[in-house]
Amino acid sequence: MLKFRNLNVTPEDSIEDWGVEGLLIAIERGSVDDWRRVAQAAHSAGSGSELRQELNEALDIAEGGGRGVIVSYIGMVEESSAERVQRRIRNAFGMAEMTITEFAKRCGTSRSRMSAYLSGKTEPLATMLEKMEQVARNRRDMIMFR
Repeated sequence: MLKFRNLNVTPEDSIEDWGVEGLLIAIERGSVDDWRRVAQAAHSAGSGSELRQELNEALDIAEGGGRGVIVSYIGMVEESSAERVQRRIRNAFGMAEMTITEFAKRCGTSRSRMSAYLSGKTEPLATMLEKMEQVARNRRDMIMFR
């Protein structure tokens, strides 16, 4: 259970009232539930908020603990749907380890269309995204089991 010493706030108080010191304690000594609570509050407060500024300061100072979890969580919830799709496309293309022309051919599309998917200019249908990921998995399996 998270405890604060020498602070005028408690873990039960609003996270906005914790200040840098309370956030730092939560990051370094808290549990996954504490980290999630901090990340959710920071996300809700918004990127320009005082809480976000204090959290960024605490994250800069923090050693270990939930630092990576909080940073990842905030990044994931703030990533748009289009950004998630583009990340999945780029991951699949990178995993496939083939030229864009070959990858496009195996996915059943043109090189120019694949280029538009990779750049984020065009978003593929869900079936095409699944095909890209399947092609990448098949290619990875082929490389691994040679």
